[in-house]
Amino acid sequence: MTYRPAPQDQILLLPPCLEDLIGEKDLCRVVNAFVEALPRSSVEGRFRHSSGAPAFHPRMMLKILLYACTQRLYSSRRIARALERDVHFMWLAASLRPSHNTINRFRGDYLADVLPAAFAALAEMLLKQKYIRQEEYFTDGTVMEANAHKHTHVWRKNTERFKERVKERACEIIKEAERTDREEDALYGSGDLPEKGEQSPIRASDIEAAARSLAESADERKRKATKALEKEAQNLRKYEEQEEKLAGRNSYSKTDPGATFMYTKDGRIAPAYNAQAGTQDGFITGVSVSQNPNDAVGFIAHLEARAALDLPPPPAVVADAIYGTEENYAHLESHGIESFLKYPAWHSENTGEAKPYAKSAFTYEEAHDRFLCPQNHPLTFVEERTEKTPSGYEKTYRLYACSDCGDCPVRDLCVKGAGNRTLRHSPVLNRYQSETRERLKSERGVELRSRRSPEIETVFGHIKHNLGIRRFLLRGLRKVTTEWTWIALGYNLTRLLGRLNASPAPWNADQLFPPRALKVA
Repeated sequence: MTYRPAPQDQILLLPPCLEDLIGEKDLCRVVNAFVEALPRSSVEGRFRHSSGAPAFHPRMMLKILLYACTQRLYSSRRIARALERDVHFMWLAASLRPSHNTINRFRGDYLADVLPAAFAALAEMLLKQKYIRQEEYFTDGTVMEANAHKHTHVWRKNTERFKERVKERACEIIKEAERTDREEDALYGSGDLPEKGEQSPIRASDIEAAARSLAESADERKRKATKALEKEAQNLRKYEEQEEKLAGRNSYSKTDPGATFMYTKDGRIAPAYNAQAGTQDGFITGVSVSQNPNDAVGFIAHLEARAALDLPPPPAVVADAIYGTEENYAHLESHGIESFLKYPAWHSENTGEAKPYAKSAFTYEEAHDRFLCPQNHPLTFVEERTEKTPSGYEKTYRLYACSDCGDCPVRDLCVKGAGNRTLRHSPVLNRYQSETRERLKSERGVELRSRRSPEIETVFGHIKHNLGIRRFLLRGLRKVTTEWTWIALGYNLTRLLGRLNASPAPWNADQLFPPRALKVA
C-alpha cells in the first residue's frame, strides 16, 4: 500500500493566499461583504480614537466580532485564539492579532454606537430584497441570566426595612442627647431630628448635620453620640444609594446593578435580564432588554426601540397572553397597528378550564348596570376608580360588589377574605378584549396563533440550545443591550446564508451587499 507524501518541512515558492482557502459561499464572506457595505460615517465616523499608536480598524474589528458570534465564540480570549489558528478569522482580520483586552474593550464600549444602525441596515436590506414580508410581527421575551453571582442580591423590602431601623436608632440617639441638654434650638435650629422625621423624610445629610452640632458640645456624652450618629449616617447613605440603584425594582445584583433577580425556566431565582425580540419570516427585526420579568411591561419600550431605528412599523403584532393589557392595546390602537395580543383569560375561556366563579362566569346586565353571579345574586355598582401605571398611563375601572354573601352556600369557593364578593370592570379593556377575541378566532387569527410558536420560540430555542447562549457576558443594561443586538445580528446573517443556499439561484456575497450600499439612520 502506498501513501501520499506529507512533508511538513516543505518550503513553498510562493506563500498561499488566505482568500483562496475560503469557499465561495462561506459565511465569513457574507459577514465581510455586509460590513463593507456599511457607509463610512456609520462605522469609522463613530469611532473615537485618542492619540498614540494607530488603532485597529473598526471595520475589521466589527467583522471578526460578527463572525465570532456566528461561530459560537463569545469569549474575547477564544476570539483572540481563533485569530491565530482559524484561516477565516485570519482572512477577516488581514492576519492582524488584536489582544483579548482590545476585543473586549471594543465590544463593550464601541459596538453600542454602531450595532443598532447596522442591525437596522440589514433589516432594511432584507425587506427590500423580499426576504422579509412587511406583515405580521411576532414578539416574546426570555429570561437570560446576567454575569453575576446568585448570592449578590439586594432586595427592596430589606433596604426599606433597614433604612427605617437606621432612622429609628438615629432619633433615639438625638433624644438621649436632648435629655442631657434641653437647648434644642441651639443644637438643631427650629426643629430637631425626631420632629423632622414626622414632617419630612430623614436623609443622611440631616443626621450628619445633627452629628456636627453635637460635636461642638463640650459634653463628653454628646461627643460619644457624635460617633454613633456618623456611623448611622454612613449606613443610611448606603441604603439611599441602594434605593437609587433599585430605581423602583424589587431587587438588583451587587455584581451587576442593572440585573434584576428573576425566576429562570428551571425554577431558580438568579440575576437576569428579560431579553425581548420580534421576528418576521424567521428574521429578528426588533430587539430590546428589560429589567422587569413581566414581558408586558417592556412591550411598549420594545416597539419604541424598534421605531427609533427608523424601521417601518408592522401592520399587526402577535404575542402571547401575558401581553394583553389595556395599556398595550391602547398603544397599538393609537399607532394604527392591528392587535393579535392574547389576554390572560384567553386560554381558560377556550379550553373550558375557567374556574366556576371566575369573572367570566358573571353575567353583566347593561340595563341595570350590574353583574349577576352564578347563584343569581346581584353585584351593584359602588364607585369608579382611576389607577396610573409606572409609565404614566391612566386606566379607569368600575367597582361592583354584592350586598351580602354571608348566607351563600358557595361563599368559600367564590369569595376571598372576610368581605363580600367584588368585581373590577373596565369598559375600555372589555372593548379591547372583545375586538381581539374576534380577530383571534377569525381564519387569519387561527393561522397566526399556529405560527407564533414556530416563529419566535424557535429563535430563542436556537440561541439558547444550539448556540449555547444562556447567559450574558457583559454587565450593565447598556452593554447587555449591545450584546443582545450583537447576538441577533449574527443570527440574522446565519439565517440569511441558509436562505441563500436553499435557493436554486446563484449568489455572490459582493453582489448581495454592494460596497457602501447600505444606509443607516
